[in-house]
Amino acid sequence: MYYDLSAEAKTTTTGGISMGPFFITPEQIGIGVIVELICFLPSTILVGMFRRLRSHRAPASPVRKALERMQNEHYEQQKQAALDNIHPKLANYIINSDPILSKNELDRMQNTTASPLPDQNTSNTITEQKSKPKKGKQKRTLPWWFIFIAYALSFFVVAISGFFILARGIEFGDVKTRKWLTSSVTGFFSSILLTQPVKVLLMAIFFTFFLRRDDDSIIDDDEDDLFLEGDEQYLHAFDDQSLLTFRTKSGHIPLAAGELAEARNKRLNELKMWEIILELFAYTSFLWILYVVTYSNREPNAYLLKQHLARDFLDLGNATNSYTQIYSVGQYWDWLSTAFVPHIRASNWYNGDLPTNLSGYIDDKTNRILGWATMRQLRVKSDSCKIVSSFENIFQSCKAAYNYFTEDKRSFNPGWTSIYNASSIYKGSYQTSIRKAFLYNKSESLDTYAYAGEHGTYSGGGYVYEFRGKMSDMLGNLSLLRELSWIDMQTRAVIIQISLYNPNVNLFIFVTIIAEFLAGGDVFPSARIEPLSLLNYLQDSFKFICGAIYMIFIIYYMQREIRSIIIRRAHYFRDFWSYPEIGIIVCSWAGLAIYIWRTREGDRISTLFKETNGYAYVNLQLASYVNDILTFLLGFCCFFGTLKFLRLLRFSQRMSMLSSTLMYAAKDLFAFTCMFSIIYLGYLALFFLLFYSKIWACSDPLRTAQMLFEMMLLKFNVSDLCAADMFLGPLCFALFIIFVVFICMNMFISIIADSFRIVRHNMLLQTSEHEIVDFIANRFKKWTGIGRTREMDRLHLNPIDGTNVHYHDPITTFPDRIDELIIALNKIYMDTKRNDTLIFRPLDSNISGIAEETNTTSGKTNKYSQN
Repeated sequence: MYYDLSAEAKTTTTGGISMGPFFITPEQIGIGVIVELICFLPSTILVGMFRRLRSHRAPASPVRKALERMQNEHYEQQKQAALDNIHPKLANYIINSDPILSKNELDRMQNTTASPLPDQNTSNTITEQKSKPKKGKQKRTLPWWFIFIAYALSFFVVAISGFFILARGIEFGDVKTRKWLTSSVTGFFSSILLTQPVKVLLMAIFFTFFLRRDDDSIIDDDEDDLFLEGDEQYLHAFDDQSLLTFRTKSGHIPLAAGELAEARNKRLNELKMWEIILELFAYTSFLWILYVVTYSNREPNAYLLKQHLARDFLDLGNATNSYTQIYSVGQYWDWLSTAFVPHIRASNWYNGDLPTNLSGYIDDKTNRILGWATMRQLRVKSDSCKIVSSFENIFQSCKAAYNYFTEDKRSFNPGWTSIYNASSIYKGSYQTSIRKAFLYNKSESLDTYAYAGEHGTYSGGGYVYEFRGKMSDMLGNLSLLRELSWIDMQTRAVIIQISLYNPNVNLFIFVTIIAEFLAGGDVFPSARIEPLSLLNYLQDSFKFICGAIYMIFIIYYMQREIRSIIIRRAHYFRDFWSYPEIGIIVCSWAGLAIYIWRTREGDRISTLFKETNGYAYVNLQLASYVNDILTFLLGFCCFFGTLKFLRLLRFSQRMSMLSSTLMYAAKDLFAFTCMFSIIYLGYLALFFLLFYSKIWACSDPLRTAQMLFEMMLLKFNVSDLCAADMFLGPLCFALFIIFVVFICMNMFISIIADSFRIVRHNMLLQTSEHEIVDFIANRFKKWTGIGRTREMDRLHLNPIDGTNVHYHDPITTFPDRIDELIIALNKIYMDTKRNDTLIFRPLDSNISGIAEETNTTSGKTNKYSQN
């Protein structure tokens, strides 16, 4: 009924959460809740009807059936014996005496037969009934014929559901029906595996806390019990005519020492089992919430949008004029004029129509610029380095590499002439945008911050040109700046920054395109395009609720760790698993602070954009940095959370043995780590000093360390070393392989193998936590009945109560068995006497008349008159 209504209403799915092929939206969750509420009442009524049906005939106890059979046989024998000894005229009367019995006598006979105990007095039925203990409240049930109504309602519900399936299937069509059927099958299995267990759990919690009642007094008459339980006693005395003059003492059999130890161990394992299940459930929920919070901070459209902007701005499809192929200043100017500037203004449509209502949009007509693009230059001073005295007559000046001390912060006239030169012919003859391009601006006035490039970290100030106005004006200004040598020998970096917003995917985009002009004369281009999700928190309440639940988990874990620190003190910091807990808590609180900061920054940007209709300059560099920090913190939270989940593997015997092995080998591994670090640093210095100017992988220490790790894993191409030096390259490579790979790695494996052998043969070094897994598995099999009989036979367990049969001593239970036998024999005796009384009672009222008639005809005395 509700399938695809969100698509028909044209609702967006930007508020959903995407995890691989799965996509969850609040609309889907709401539809699932509505469907469950609709199905809840009918399903509950049908299940209740089937559960409360009475049996057509109540089954009797097997022991009662045997006793009744014995009583019937004895009754027939007594009856036949009485008929053989009376007058023939009495035979028909006696055989048909049952209908003459009164209703009270019939009721008494029925109650006597159904009762496991003898009556107080067979002659006083009313007194007996009053003296009986009052029965408890019986369970409310339905007549047995209600089963037909229940099945009729079930088939009616199935027919109505089938009708709607056919109707909706015809309405959807073929393709949509297939998708709908796929969703229905998926929903069916998800209902069995997830929805129904959760519903049962919630219903159990609700009925336990709000509709709880004492069911001890409710009688279930499905089967009649005959004997007492071990903790029961009779509430009234036996008949005086009973053969028994004593009572079986109630009580329990004292447990043997072995049975008591096993019961105690079983109870401890049960407590530990529920503790583990609770821990697993709680931490799985926490980890799921953590993943929801983390992955909701990522957008599935971010990568595609980044690739699209990279192709447009960097002209990646152009093999000759691509941004990544720039190696000179002239190529950089050509790229600006032919590739960059044409893409920051919306051109005509493909059919020649003008781009109306697209002011501020770039050429793709979907992304809008927040303000305008800027191009900022950072320069060094002309005398930033000292020339060697031998070459002072040859070189006039020296321009050093960029750093904070060599940066030039002076303002100039166009052409980089001194601003204090009053005779400058360029003064006042250029547009404002050109003159501003030669004036230094501090980072505070530009709302920019330091930026880390590949070859240096550049400050937030500089000489800025703003890409404003028509495209023809911007192209003319670029030509003029090129003529005025805006980029010269003192230029060390040119940074282009653009802030964009795409309303279709609700993403901000901060584009940074930097060209580093190295002191050696090379040009190193790079770019960074960062999609930012700053406004999703305003539209998606589901993510906000998940974040609130996550912080509740963090508060709980924090107070638990604080309490653990107070109790354990210094021992707390000796436990490895304490540090992931601390990492999760610290990163979570830091992430909350950064999230609030990012939220305020998003509010500031949206407010400014609204007040100026999108024409104010907005720099997203700070928002980009804040978003990066939040991403780092969330990433570490996921890392620590997933790492902590490994702790649950301690219940695996193999993982437990591995953990014990590492703990036993800790000292040896520490000594090996120190030795390996010294050797590794030695080879790091060797390769860096020998090949720093010949191989890119050895150009700095960090890249050299990365290369050595690849070489240690045998993932390195040795041809680069051979090309760098035909003798030293293969020699250094061979020495590294021999000492690091062959010797050090085998030493590490030997330490682990020896420790594992010692731990495996020494039970004291192993933990017993893995035994609880077998206990949980056996309890699960017992609960489900999977392999129950075979497993209990193997473990010598009683199939009824699961106890060990070896602990049941037959000698100890023999007196109770004898008591039960005596009670059964006494019951047979009392029922026999009662039946004899019922047989001859109908003769008392008419015996006198029959006797007189007999005396008249035969003249003999009737022996029955004396009775």
